[in-house]
Amino acid sequence: GGGGEGSAQELGGFLCDRGGLDLGKWGRGGAKTVEDLLEEVRAGETTLTEGGPGGGVARSVSVLSIRVSREDGAVLTEARQRFPDGRERRREDTYVAEKLLPGEAWQDGVRRGVQEELGSAVPDGQSLEVDVDAASYARSETSRVSSSYPGLMSHYVCHEVAARVRPLPQEDFETREPRPGGFLVTSWAWKRPGPRRRGPPRPPRVVG
Repeated sequence: GGGGEGSAQELGGFLCDRGGLDLGKWGRGGAKTVEDLLEEVRAGETTLTEGGPGGGVARSVSVLSIRVSREDGAVLTEARQRFPDGRERRREDTYVAEKLLPGEAWQDGVRRGVQEELGSAVPDGQSLEVDVDAASYARSETSRVSSSYPGLMSHYVCHEVAARVRPLPQEDFETREPRPGGFLVTSWAWKRPGPRRRGPPRPPRVVG
């Protein structure tokens, strides 16, 4: 059964009782809150199920990672985020990322994600043009403890694709997304790709 209905207090109780999670670290440092997780569940971005590894609660999420590049080959990465309450977390080379909605094709998610994540970087009324390199698309799956929700085992279906987005600032910039209590401010940086790493490809970094 799922644990996504009801209030944040009820969800917190479910995570503690059924999942054995210690929520003391949630909402501290770079960690998100129970309220954040509840919003993901209500939006259909996240599914919670019992019977995960060790018999606890598991989270499933489909994540889209968009490798936005500039004409000179530099790639757009998240440097850090600042929450409405002033907390900050470093993001370290994370591409533009968005959780897919139920039944949403990744192609549609690219355009929605780019607009939601980067739309505030251009003047009001100006839309972003997205040119997707469909041949670059790759899909992978991975399971690990969430970096956003400490202790919560999460299974990620990762969709990764390259795209050009115009117009975007050619220098590093910030975006602002409305959040309860204020704005989520994200700092973006253009980075030159480093030398290719030997060995098997590393799975894409994913949000939360």
